[in-house]
Amino acid sequence: MKIFKIEDNKFCRDIYNLNNSLSVRKYSINKKKFSYKSHLKWFKQLLNSNKLKGYIILKNNVKIGFIKTVKKKNSLEVSWSVFKSMRSKGYGKKILLEFTKKFPEKYTAQILENNLRSIQVCNYSNFKPYFKKKNILYFKNF
Repeated sequence: MKIFKIEDNKFCRDIYNLNNSLSVRKYSINKKKFSYKSHLKWFKQLLNSNKLKGYIILKNNVKIGFIKTVKKKNSLEVSWSVFKSMRSKGYGKKILLEFTKKFPEKYTAQILENNLRSIQVCNYSNFKPYFKKKNILYFKNF
């Protein structure tokens, strides 16, 4: 697997389709679908921000997943999505673990308590739960 920082519009439509899909929205904290116009605005921020970064994960030139980080006060908040055709193959675990090894930082993640697969991904990737608020579990790797 290879992890590439997103630095141009090449994967803009792919990330829109992935993150706006019903299966991804179902387990997102923000469940609302969004327009392509609003995605383009967000994607421009992704390309130009020092706080927001995006990464595409490829294996043999096939898209596996997307990872986003947001700079917080003392850590980076991380979130991830796996492309539909690559789900149920263990890639969620692999991409987060490999990402945190390639870019060692203090990471946090917010996971809905009913998102059992993402909870497993966090546990596999050495994240531990440290807080719960309503239906959101907070994880960290430090």
